Amino acid sequence: MIAIERLDSPRLSMIWWLIGGTILGCGVLSKYTMGLAVPTGFVSFLLVSRRWRQWLPGYIAHGVIAFIVASPILFYNIGQNFEPLLFQMRHVAEKVPSSLRSFGDFVGVQVLAFGTMPFFLFPWVCYRARRLSQDPCLRVCLCLYALPLAFFLYKSTQTRLEGNWALVCFISFWPLASEWYRSVRTSIHWRRATAASFLPPILSVLAIVIHLIRPSPLVPIKADRVYRQIAMNAAAAEVARKIHARGESLPVYTDTYQSTALLRFQLLDARQIADLTRPSHFTRPPRHLTDVKRAYVVMPNPLPEKFSEGFGPPELLDSVPVIYRGETDRTLHIWLYSKPD
Repeated sequence: MIAIERLDSPRLSMIWWLIGGTILGCGVLSKYTMGLAVPTGFVSFLLVSRRWRQWLPGYIAHGVIAFIVASPILFYNIGQNFEPLLFQMRHVAEKVPSSLRSFGDFVGVQVLAFGTMPFFLFPWVCYRARRLSQDPCLRVCLCLYALPLAFFLYKSTQTRLEGNWALVCFISFWPLASEWYRSVRTSIHWRRATAASFLPPILSVLAIVIHLIRPSPLVPIKADRVYRQIAMNAAAAEVARKIHARGESLPVYTDTYQSTALLRFQLLDARQIADLTRPSHFTRPPRHLTDVKRAYVVMPNPLPEKFSEGFGPPELLDSVPVIYRGETDRTLHIWLYSKPD
């Protein structure tokens, strides 16, 4: 999208299209929602009073470059019968029982992460769209901020959105905020309101830091995801140490994709058992304990019989408690499952 800023030059250099396509492709590799830059960038060109022949060939070339850079996503999905992309599409299409709650959750998470200004200035940006479009740089920021944010605000009334999906919107917001601030900086009230808009993320970070130093009794232990994650990391490392110490290289099955990720990080051949809990396309293809003859299973409880048909009674090898804030949240048992000879 760098080439958009060069439209006022006598001649568009193809190198800018190549650089812009490379950056866009890397963005799509990091987050699927970065793909919204393609239609919003196209809209930004339509707002330019120039003939389409001057920019459309370059825009197509930049799209081809972005597609090539992001092609690992395509190759991976081809190998998985496009299940990862279908998984995300089904996730987006899920309906929520309370649209007001899901909308409030989405806005609340964004406010805690970025402050109130991105939402407070949204009406101002829409009202000033014509004037902002006269500046090439602000025109790009306008399209990359307002259009995706409007889309996410609408979708949040229909389905539950992940907190980081809207990151693509806020990258281009701050130049627009700077333009607004120049018009109100002489008012002490607006200067104070601008500073106050950053209080939510500042207070959130301070609260987390203080909680890490000294746990707050206001946060229930079972709901303390910060300390729980620290304890789960330590427990996964201890499980891996005990399994490695046995010296027998066997696959390790577990119940959730989160546990699978933690154990893989510890260099274990970890696999999520299919149909036991919510799947993840990062743990595909679906794995079943019945695919092997011997394996470790790391879970708080033995597997239900329908997931271990053909195996003898599991042998309990060891146990690792998950302890944080002085209480045991769960205990990870290391079971050895073997099929009779």
